[in-house]
Order: sequence, then C-alpha cells, then structure tokens
Amino acid sequence: MKIEGHTMSAAQADAWLEALERGAYEQGQGFLCREDMSGNKTFCCLGVRAAVAGATFRRYDFNDDTVISLPGWDQLNAGEVLDSAWASEQGLTCEMQNLLSRLNDGTTTWFSHSEPLLELAKVLADKVTPKVPGADPGSMGCTFEFHKHTFAEIAKIIREHFVV
Repeated sequence: MKIEGHTMSAAQADAWLEALERGAYEQGQGFLCREDMSGNKTFCCLGVRAAVAGATFRRYDFNDDTVISLPGWDQLNAGEVLDSAWASEQGLTCEMQNLLSRLNDGTTTWFSHSEPLLELAKVLADKVTPKVPGADPGSMGCTFEFHKHTFAEIAKIIREHFVV
C-alpha cells in the first residue's frame, strides 16, 4: 500500500535505502546523529538520509549533542527530525519523519484521524490506544506504540509504502 501524498521517487530513496540495508551506519536513537567523546557516531534512519545526501555532522557540546549542516541549507539542525523544508525537497513529509523516527527509536506517537498515515501506523504498531477510552481508533486520535526497528526493517517499510 502506497500512501498518497507521502511518496518519494526511487531516485530520491535508492542511495539512502541501500545505506540502511547494508549497515553502513551504526544505528542510534533520539537524535539524527550523536557523536560521543571518542568521536563515534550513531545515526537514526533520518540522520542516515542526511548523511547520504552529503550532510556534515559535528559535535557541539559536552552532552554529545551533534549539529547537522544540510547540503544547500544555511541553518544548522539538531534533534530528532530534519528541517521540514529540506526534507520536503528530499521527498520526506513531516508525517513520514514522525513515523520513521518512532520506528527507529521504538517510541510512542500520536496520529489524528485525519492523518494519511493512520492506516499504516495501525498495521505497524505493537499497541494502539484511543485517546478516549472505548472510542474507535479510526474516528478519534490515538497513540501508537512501536518496537525499535532495525535499519533493514525500516528500509523495507519505506520501499513498500513510500517509494514510487
């Protein structure tokens, strides 16, 4: 099932998915990229997308936080998701980033009933909890709990649901 309004071309995705599948980057969580005091870097799946596109990463404080400089983009980015305008140029919507970062980290997220990714989230989630107890998850917003997915599992989901 391809998600209308949330697709990217094979040209946009191929190098990224190959990097995820071949294990070219060490998987981390909570940040696009995190560099420890020894210089070892771990990436979430979105950080790998940026790295494959030519982003540079540098450690900027003693808490191992890392900033990212995106190609062709003037501002620095730190945190769990890519700058929305840059990501959009890469074929990644904010909603796709939200879902993929949660799959990478094995965390919980919330989708409203109008969210186009709702049906996919229902399939992938380990547990779905309506915001209002007893309400139909399809008619009310609900939370979705995900287990931590490997890069290879995430690449498979992206190929199946987002690449056209």
